Amino acid sequence: MGEAARGTLRAKGFSALWALALMVAVAFSLAWASASGAWADEAAPVADDDVFVALYSRDSGGYTLVFQKGEAARAEYGPLEVVYPLDRPASDGPGDPLGGKRSYVLSAVVADALQPESTSGWFQGLENLEQVDISKLDTSKVKDSSNMFDGCRSLKSIDLSKFDTSSLEEAHGMFSDCSSLGSLNLSKFETSQVTGMEEIFRDCSSLTSLSFPKSFETGMVESMRSMFSGCSSLKALDLSGFDTSRATSMTDMFSGCSSLEIIVFPTTLKTDAVISMQSMFSGCSSLATIDLSKFNTAKVTNMDSMFSGCSSLKSIQFPATFTTSWVTSMGRMFKECSSLASIGLSRFDTSKVTNMIDMFCGCSSLATIDLSKFDTSKVTCMDSMFSGCSSLESLDLSRFDMGKAGDNFWMLSNCSSLGKIILPATGDFAKAALPDWRNGRSVKWRNEKGEVFAADAIPARTAGTYTAVVEGNGSDNNGSGDGSGNDGNGGNSGSDNGNGSGSNSGSNNGSGNGDGTGSGNGNGGSNGGTTADPAPKRTVAFSEAVTLPLDATGVAMDKWDVIRDLSKRFGTREGFPAGAEDVAVTIMLGGKEVEAIDPTRAGAYEVTAVYSMPDGTERVIEVAYTVADPAAKTPAKSAAKPGTRLAQTGDEVPAAAPLATAVLAACALAAAVAARRRARG
Repeated sequence: MGEAARGTLRAKGFSALWALALMVAVAFSLAWASASGAWADEAAPVADDDVFVALYSRDSGGYTLVFQKGEAARAEYGPLEVVYPLDRPASDGPGDPLGGKRSYVLSAVVADALQPESTSGWFQGLENLEQVDISKLDTSKVKDSSNMFDGCRSLKSIDLSKFDTSSLEEAHGMFSDCSSLGSLNLSKFETSQVTGMEEIFRDCSSLTSLSFPKSFETGMVESMRSMFSGCSSLKALDLSGFDTSRATSMTDMFSGCSSLEIIVFPTTLKTDAVISMQSMFSGCSSLATIDLSKFNTAKVTNMDSMFSGCSSLKSIQFPATFTTSWVTSMGRMFKECSSLASIGLSRFDTSKVTNMIDMFCGCSSLATIDLSKFDTSKVTCMDSMFSGCSSLESLDLSRFDMGKAGDNFWMLSNCSSLGKIILPATGDFAKAALPDWRNGRSVKWRNEKGEVFAADAIPARTAGTYTAVVEGNGSDNNGSGDGSGNDGNGGNSGSDNGNGSGSNSGSNNGSGNGDGTGSGNGNGGSNGGTTADPAPKRTVAFSEAVTLPLDATGVAMDKWDVIRDLSKRFGTREGFPAGAEDVAVTIMLGGKEVEAIDPTRAGAYEVTAVYSMPDGTERVIEVAYTVADPAAKTPAKSAAKPGTRLAQTGDEVPAAAPLATAVLAACALAAAVAARRRARG
């Protein structure tokens, strides 16, 4: 055979082989297409008109919500009630395709293999949903899962083992308000593309822990608003792997995390872009410390309620990077930080702040506060700014510019220990509620000139230093004295028989020595020697110790509560002063008088209750209430000196016992308690 013929045969052979290969390839392609066509048909994207949501009634009651291909009824789920295309907007209100049956949905299932690009709001608002089956859901292409389970308050678990989040970009509110969820397995979550995590775990109040894998990245997240808000059972959060460099909002981020004791921030924490930290730690009542050392607040404009309700914080240290030069609102910033003994405010720049309402309200342990660097020239509201600062003994507001601050309602209400205040040349303090009552006695305020004013009559826009003057203790217009004698020896001429050594003359007869030492008219000095009533006989009824548990959620026991407690403890015993006409209660903590026993603050509270009996005698009940902290290394000890303790039960004691300083009229006590009840709400 010639060379040409052999070439022809080789060519034909190659052609035949090529044709055979082509046929095999085509056949394989058809077979693959045929085999995969069913999957492709089952995994139609969510926008496909053939994907429907169907509602089936259950034999046992309630409904099952089914995500399925086509609108044909599925007998295995029960009678079909409603069916509608998935792309039809659903809402819990007018136009809701479920027609008000949403709250009766008890189970939900993805019946067919679906591969949507969005699962946003799929189960939203199903508040009684108890079971959900998403095992057939392919989430590999899902970009938006926002509010997917929002409001599923009865859902106790979700199987996320097949959840593929590699394409996810938006996850805000994904598990929001799932208040029965006990745990969440996020080990499969890959969030490198996610930009929104607002409210993702908000109000998951049953979650006791959350663990974040390395794949749970936050480098693209722009807002962390309310991310863990309301997670009231979480005790610790390890955020060491978080990247917060792009976040602009941390509003309410940990708000309401009342059990949270530890937050571990990343060592490279960046808050450079954050604009709002409003209520960031609000209600974190178990946090004893907050590490702010890495915080950069150069762009923050809102710190309203930032630490409000952090009742376990004893001190806050602000680093140099914690700047406030752009902040416009500091309202309620430290409200109800009842354990806070000191706040370092020397670095605070308040030149742009317009709101300071309730800023230190309820800081009942704050004894001193340095406001010398505060610029208040733009502040328009200071209402209740220091209300409830019951340990504050002096306050220097001399540098305050209050020209724009209005009436300052209740600015100083319940500052029961305040004895000295320096006022600026601006502002009207007539409605600031300066203390006007202490230990059953009226309080007035004396300036440097010796002029005395009622608390609501302090001259407006007049700078000065005012000192509290308690009536009846020899330091005001009603100085004490029980005078008499033969010679008028007062500040003016003596008339009749009397030896008044007060500011005015003795003008009546008496038997004693006038000793009115007040600056005005003293009792016995001002009107001569009036015969003083003999001191009532005072005996101890009971003198005992009581231990109370430390309770971070407890309500303070005011004096009226103490009276009721004493009645419960001793009311059935012989000798209880059940027929008393009035009673005076004194509460001492650390050698200082306080208005209430605070169950959130460990310590020994020395209580003395003096009961005035109809026969003119007085009966004393003395109880040492110890609020015990089981975690403390050493137990709380009484601060009272041995000499100030009352005697054994039944012993007679002086009427002027150190711990019982005044007899409180029952009506006055009731009025004070009623006012406190109203303030509590």
